[in-house]
Amino acid sequence: MAEASRPHPRPALVAVAGDNDCASADPRYREAVRLGRALVDAGYHVLTGGGGGIMEAVAYGALAALHGGPGTTLGILPGGDPKDANPYVDLVIPTGMGLARNAIVAHAPAVIGVGGRAGTLSELALAWQLGRLVVGFRTDGWSGRLAGEPVDDRVRIPSANDDRVFEAADSDEVVRILARHYETYAGRPPPRRPPVLYGPQPYEALDHTADAGIEVEGDTAENCMARLILAFGAFAAGPAESLAPLVERRTVICEGPDRAFLAVAVLSEVADRIRSGRVPVAAAVEELSESATCVRVGFVPRPEASDEAGIAAEIKAVTHHGARFEAVAPDRYVARIVVDV
Repeated sequence: MAEASRPHPRPALVAVAGDNDCASADPRYREAVRLGRALVDAGYHVLTGGGGGIMEAVAYGALAALHGGPGTTLGILPGGDPKDANPYVDLVIPTGMGLARNAIVAHAPAVIGVGGRAGTLSELALAWQLGRLVVGFRTDGWSGRLAGEPVDDRVRIPSANDDRVFEAADSDEVVRILARHYETYAGRPPPRRPPVLYGPQPYEALDHTADAGIEVEGDTAENCMARLILAFGAFAAGPAESLAPLVERRTVICEGPDRAFLAVAVLSEVADRIRSGRVPVAAAVEELSESATCVRVGFVPRPEASDEAGIAAEIKAVTHHGARFEAVAPDRYVARIVVDV
């Protein structure tokens, strides 16, 4: 069946290669967690060698993604035992091919290197020979040594005047590189999704005689709404670990006369989840119109009681009284919400 005749397009695939023994305390491990989360949230499925280190971190990050779900990570093992896969990868394919497994990983439309030694070098070099989009993190290892340069002088993609191993400092830059170049190398456009924001987010606390509230700002209406959701979570329940795997993903579609009404409706739902022991750490907002919005929120367990545990137990309701959500400049939105306590 031709791709054009499929009811849904095949998922866009990206491979990640890196050190198999990178320790969890290594900064590269934590960045790989962010990378797995960022790729899945941007709409990609992620292919790795299925082992430990960077491969494990990427799969763990995918579990923490707001858009994560079964089947978003694939591990291609060099050996024949599926038990050798890290515990976070979704789909495991034991090949029994040994080092030849690297050629399978390199066939992904885009291959990202995070550090790495000889195995990572072979995957990046094979991807280069196969005409794939190659991205290298500027960090210790082969990805950093290759980043910003062509591997050799061959003309791989005649239409790509700046063909090279594209260099990236962090996961956000990787996603931007994919958005710009994926179609040139993969022959299909990259996925499109509303950006995901992770918390907690800063806010200004508002104190009243019998009420409490917060005010946030954003550069778009969607960004302001996402900031409001995550700031409300920190305000009501205290800060939570935003890289932890999500225990609930909730989609809310609200309609109302204006954005302030929509904000109250969304935060009323969020307040209910906080009362049940969960706190929002991820939010993506798609504004359908000024009177309708689609919000996807990710939750983790509420932190243990502490000095920063918030006022969740005191919140009676999110109110329309004092609610505000408006554009105060072309690229500046302000949202204010008040709760009965």
